[in-house]
Amino acid sequence: SIIIAATRKREIKQKMKEKHLDNFVKGLKNGIPIALGYFAVAFTLGIQAKNAGITAFQSAVASFGLHASAGEYIAFTLFGANATIFVMVMMEVVANARYLLMSCALSQKIPADTPIWKRLIMGYFITDEIFGVSILTDGKLDPYYNFGMAAVASPAWVFGTVFGVVLGNFLPVS
Repeated sequence: SIIIAATRKREIKQKMKEKHLDNFVKGLKNGIPIALGYFAVAFTLGIQAKNAGITAFQSAVASFGLHASAGEYIAFTLFGANATIFVMVMMEVVANARYLLMSCALSQKIPADTPIWKRLIMGYFITDEIFGVSILTDGKLDPYYNFGMAAVASPAWVFGTVFGVVLGNFLPVS
């Protein structure tokens, strides 16, 4: 009886791992169009960063830390204009407040027993596009689906910004 229960528990765990892997792969696939769009937009963001005097490394750190095109355009523009930290922070709060609402909406779609660390990762990588795709999934949302989208979309965003800074150096000024 104990052996049967332990075996059954292992089978359930294995099925959950397989389900998570399937959802992660589905997220990777659905994240490819998002990544392509991110790369293009981030490239132009990189040019803006270069014009504001921000290095490729600094832009990579900013893009990985923020994941928000409007927020980064604002930050880079204000940085280039020598705005105060207070002004930058206030503008970021206003520009990115919508992510709080998106996170609240997605919290209703994930299983109640989802650990806090998974919730935090989902919240960190929430963007307009990932939210839009996630909110349209039927039934409960497996966090691994979002992790898959983020695994392909986030690097595209960061590298697009870096390439914009680096290759922006070769583009003519006017």
